Amino acid sequence: WFDMLEETIQKYGIQPEDIYGTDEVGIQSRGTERERVFGARRKGAQYQQRGGTRENTTVLTTICADGTSLPPLVVFKGSAFQVKWAQNNPLNASIGYQKKGWTDGEIGAKWMEIFDEQ
Repeated sequence: WFDMLEETIQKYGIQPEDIYGTDEVGIQSRGTERERVFGARRKGAQYQQRGGTRENTTVLTTICADGTSLPPLVVFKGSAFQVKWAQNNPLNASIGYQKKGWTDGEIGAKWMEIFDEQ
């Protein structure tokens, strides 16, 4: 696969600044839920019970083969934009929201617009 990739890059003269990679990671907030662990001391496996207050946030990162990167996209769980999401944003991240905090087709299309602008 890597040989074929290298051959394609050389054949078409693709420059490092034209090669990008994007990935996403989901982050679950711990919130303030209580956590309980049941089981005997010093045993390997335990049963763990957690509250249902966890929320998912998705971060989409994009890097370039020339060593640069684009500001990330952060997708919060929600049904409306919250001003606090944009506060303290040193990476100048793009911010979005979705019912479950995931990327979807609409957010993906918007991200492509942002990518093209940069």
